[in-house]
Amino acid sequence: MKLQDLEAVKSRFLKLAPEVVWERESAFVIQLVNDSPALQKTPIESRLKALYNIAVTGLTLNPIYKFAYLLTRNKKTEVGWITDCYLEPSYRGLVHLAVKGGMKQIYAYPVYEGDEFEIALGSSMEVVHRPKFQSKEIRQSYAVARWDDHDQIEVLTIDDINAIMGKSDSVKAAQKDKAKVQYATWLNEWKPEMCRKAVIKRLCKYLPQVNDYLSQAIDLDNENYSLEASPQQVTLIE
Repeated sequence: MKLQDLEAVKSRFLKLAPEVVWERESAFVIQLVNDSPALQKTPIESRLKALYNIAVTGLTLNPIYKFAYLLTRNKKTEVGWITDCYLEPSYRGLVHLAVKGGMKQIYAYPVYEGDEFEIALGSSMEVVHRPKFQSKEIRQSYAVARWDDHDQIEVLTIDDINAIMGKSDSVKAAQKDKAKVQYATWLNEWKPEMCRKAVIKRLCKYLPQVNDYLSQAIDLDNENYSLEASPQQVTLIE
């Protein structure tokens, strides 16, 4: 892939971000596509859309930050399944955008079976989480957003987590075909990261200060969420 292959989206990109960002992110896209046989098989239109979404969300493909990834996803169409290229925000990317939007701090953790976990709500919110490292079974996940004058807390119960997980097409596919379990990030070693991102997205629904970039990133992640994960996601997602 070469720079001229991306020129079709440049003018739209530059309406949202400066040229220095275009030069940096287009270089990342070219490098990632040229290094990935799977991404090379995706339609050019989906690669252009993924690049444009970098400007829409304000994220970066810089591997140092791990804010977003270029992944392949299987998409069902009227003529059958095709593989597209998508920009997928990581939970780190959502945290970055939240802090950039005015929060002092935002963080999320899974709670495992056997951990001590308590929350206090009201005029003064507090979380007490003492990991015991006794189990790999996640029972809850929580996120905390902090401003100078108050905190906001959100908790997902195991029922919430299972309900969200059950909407994933990759999970549905794995339930029908055990060979596809490796492609379902909710069912392998990446589940803790998926729980973190899920509770951050839920928390952001109730925040009084959600910037446009964060909203766009969440919408983008929701748009991609119903698509079936490919092997690329297993090797790249956090």
